[in-house]
Amino acid sequence: MTTDPDTRGALLDAALRHNSDEAIRMRLAREEFIDRLSSGEYENLPPRDLVSFYSSVQVAGEPQSMHLPLLDLGVKTGPDGEASAIAALHALELRGLLFMSGRSYHFYGSDPVTAPELTAILGRAQLLSPIIDSRWVSHQLIDGRCGLRISTDSEKTPDPPTFVTRVGTK
Repeated sequence: MTTDPDTRGALLDAALRHNSDEAIRMRLAREEFIDRLSSGEYENLPPRDLVSFYSSVQVAGEPQSMHLPLLDLGVKTGPDGEASAIAALHALELRGLLFMSGRSYHFYGSDPVTAPELTAILGRAQLLSPIIDSRWVSHQLIDGRCGLRISTDSEKTPDPPTFVTRVGTK
């Protein structure tokens, strides 16, 4: 607020940067994805290369694309962070799997929802900041879908996501 106009402009430009068009996207059948994940194909990639799991799914009998709710949580790993993450997911009435993703947690929902329902879930989740990473939510809302990193590399993310617990609505 008290900086010069050029610095202020650069800070605002950096805050609004969004890089969703640089990705190469592949739709995989569930079995092929599980085979690739199990074989370690997404591990030890070159620095800064990453593979993400996206929310859009095809559900048999549904004419429209659906989404699995995904969330990037902003709490640090540990007993307090885990308890806060689980409490937030219960408050959002979501079911799925919670993973430790390095310094925080990722949530992979198990119940497909429509695009408008995903937008509502993300909007409600953003209200739970800082438990939910609000900047991540903003980027997902811009894209109209969600994505979470599942790969490892030798520089920034050397450890794969680790399963923590199954989360239910009750």
